[in-house]
Amino acid sequence: SAAESPAAPDLSLTVEPNPSAGQTAVRWRQASAGAARVSVLDVRGREVLVVAEGYRSSGVHRIELDASGLAPGAYVVRVVTPGGTASGRLSVVR
Repeated sequence: SAAESPAAPDLSLTVEPNPSAGQTAVRWRQASAGAARVSVLDVRGREVLVVAEGYRSSGVHRIELDASGLAPGAYVVRVVTPGGTASGRLSVVR
């Protein structure tokens, strides 16, 4: 099943498949163009991986997250854009 966060009205985030042992798709929609940073945080809130960072147009975006390098456990995928911040859970399994 997908993990989805209730975010700012102009921002949404989906992470799937979840749980994952390898490639995971991160999809988000941002209403306004601007910088976007997609990162993975551990259960203590520490950033362990930056998946993507840079300018994005408004609209829907999709990137692949390679979870194979992460230790099994629970993580948070976070996207920060000019419209706000959204997050979704990711479980990494082996």
